Amino acid sequence: MCLGRFSGLSVAVQYSRDLAVISYLDHGMAMNLTNAGINLVSSATLIQRLMSLLDEKMIHSHENAAAHLYAIVGSVWTRIRDTFPSASITEGEIQRWILDEFEARGLETDHPPIVAAGPHTADPHYAPAEGGAQLEKGSVLQFDIWAKLPGGIFADISWVGVLAAEAPAEVEKAFACVAAARDGCVDFINSRLSAHTPVEGREVDQHVRDIIRERGYGRFIKHRTGHSIDLQCHGSGVNLDSIEFPDSRQLLEGSCFSVEPGIYTDTFGLRTEIDVYIKDGRAVISGGQPQSRILTLTD
Repeated sequence: MCLGRFSGLSVAVQYSRDLAVISYLDHGMAMNLTNAGINLVSSATLIQRLMSLLDEKMIHSHENAAAHLYAIVGSVWTRIRDTFPSASITEGEIQRWILDEFEARGLETDHPPIVAAGPHTADPHYAPAEGGAQLEKGSVLQFDIWAKLPGGIFADISWVGVLAAEAPAEVEKAFACVAAARDGCVDFINSRLSAHTPVEGREVDQHVRDIIRERGYGRFIKHRTGHSIDLQCHGSGVNLDSIEFPDSRQLLEGSCFSVEPGIYTDTFGLRTEIDVYIKDGRAVISGGQPQSRILTLTD
């Protein structure tokens, strides 16, 4: 095919210098097209609009999935409280309890949930291997669970507890920081939307990082603030990211995404994760009330 006859045309392609998730065009082909005088325009925004903005039916599906996940966290924590420490429990057993809940509720997932205890919580992507570690009294316990109803939109939440009657002061302080960053994220988005001012994913991430830095935890940030959610848990829309893959796309009506600031020290880590979607020009938190305090064995 003679590419020269297309010289001067602008063509939308699945290619981006920043967003690997939508970059399917081979770099060599991109160079050939550019050398032929074709102006390549990233289709990132087009993909967002076509594949990742939720309509009313999709929002309803997402809300249902999120409500299930909130209920599962409550059910599993009650089971832990009633079992531990009179009987030993492993991370893998709790993971199995969550998966059993998924099956009973007709939920689907693309990967087993994260259940991390003690020092394993310092790894945001930890996964129990060969049953995982046994729970120990006083340890931090982190859940990260995601699932959807068949054919529906994913929900993805994280909660944190302590295997004691009360949380240590250093853990409480870290949780207060991530909760403030989470809530500050939603407030920042709503302040922009109410002023009819565009808000980009990278701007939101930077705002959240600033909140965490102001409280002295900046060096303990290990990941972006959030990711797009649609038919895939990590969707095609705007990510709240200014560092890993800076996302300059704007949050639009129907955008759905996680908000999950985390702090990961040498001895423990924790994050609180909610899902948010834009409806009627407002950022709406799905599923229920965000976690306001660390779960303990007295809950």
